[in-house]
Amino acid sequence: MPTENTMPPLYKRIYLLTRERHLDRTFKRNVGFGFAAEVSSLPLTLAEFPAAARQYPIVFTPGDSPLPVVIVGLKQDHNLFVLEDGSWRAGCYIPAYVRRYPFMLAVNSGDNQLSLCIDEESEHYRNGGDVTIFKEDGPTEEIKAALEFCGDFQNQWTMTAEFGRAMNEAGLLEPKQVNINYGDDTRTLTGFSLINEAKLAEIGDAQFIEWRHRGWIGMIYCHLISMGCIQSLAAFERF
Repeated sequence: MPTENTMPPLYKRIYLLTRERHLDRTFKRNVGFGFAAEVSSLPLTLAEFPAAARQYPIVFTPGDSPLPVVIVGLKQDHNLFVLEDGSWRAGCYIPAYVRRYPFMLAVNSGDNQLSLCIDEESEHYRNGGDVTIFKEDGPTEEIKAALEFCGDFQNQWTMTAEFGRAMNEAGLLEPKQVNINYGDDTRTLTGFSLINEAKLAEIGDAQFIEWRHRGWIGMIYCHLISMGCIQSLAAFERF
């Protein structure tokens, strides 16, 4: 299980869902998105690129194992897409990473298998709610649905990590900074990588065809096009 020092974004106290611990516990379905209000980026799976590229800049984390994230804020700990009432900005895509919260799959130290967990610090869980977690004979339908969603997310994440590694090994990812204009002011964002379009144009035909068959070429261009959204974030912050 993740420790406090290795918790993924949004999560604070993850526990394996078990009948022994959670038989008499409940959770709330709808508590808004306030739990995501203090992040400026969020993980994104490859399958989400087409939908996310319409509103968010898609960038990659630095390092040898780059992963895609969407930029949701221009200031640290400030998500421009979560409004004061806890709602997500209308008409904007909500990343699957957010939609799966407060659940996730994590390695069970007992058998080294992925098991469904819940963040017990989440507002969904702390004060109980309208959804039962376990019945006497096993998990409820809501928990089974959460397990299925998290399983799908995990499968997509595995493929996404493979995509990130391939882009890095091909030498396409480069550290970048982006300048954002605020009238007479300019803010510089750093700490991420982008695909170099000039280097992309130089890849061999065999590589291009392989990536096209895997559906990666379209995703690459979703990433490149998404960077046109960067200035719209400044408009959200200003107004």
